[in-house]
Parts: sequence; C-alpha cells; structure tokens
Amino acid sequence: MGGWTESYERLCLLDQVSPLEPAQLIELAISAYLIGKDAESVATLIRAHQGCVQRGDRRLAGGIAARLASIAMSMGGVSLGRGAQAPARGAR
Repeated sequence: MGGWTESYERLCLLDQVSPLEPAQLIELAISAYLIGKDAESVATLIRAHQGCVQRGDRRLAGGIAARLASIAMSMGGVSLGRGAQAPARGAR
C-alpha cells in the first residue's frame, strides 16, 4: 500500500504547486481511492472530467463520466453533486 500512498502524496504536492492535468488527476483519484479516500477520489474525478471538457477531449470526458456513473450506481444512486437526492415518483 505504500506505493499508492506515496503516489497520492506526490500528486497532492504537485497539485498544490500547479493544477494537475486530467491524466494526472485520474492517477490521483485512483491513488486516493486505493488508500481509502473515497470522497476525495470522486471529487478528483469530477475535476478531471471538467478539465477534459474544457480541453475538448470528449472521449476521455465520456470515459470519466461513465466511471462516475458507475460509482454513483454502486453507492445506491447517491448524488455526486451538491444537490439533494430527489425522491422517486411515478408518472402522473
């Protein structure tokens, strides 16, 4: 586990100096997840997605969006954003 902790710490330091590129943010998100920092991992994936969208990298942005959707489904549909989870309602 030391390798992932070292990777996480190194990338956090680099991110403090200058914002990381999306590929590095993905590496940071994976490292965070593997050392038990789940919420930080998701937040970092969101940053990576936003970076890809800003750069016009639709393919990587789509891959990250799919990963975020998978995480949300595995969490039972808990909202990844700041909004509250809406109650399910049938058609009216």
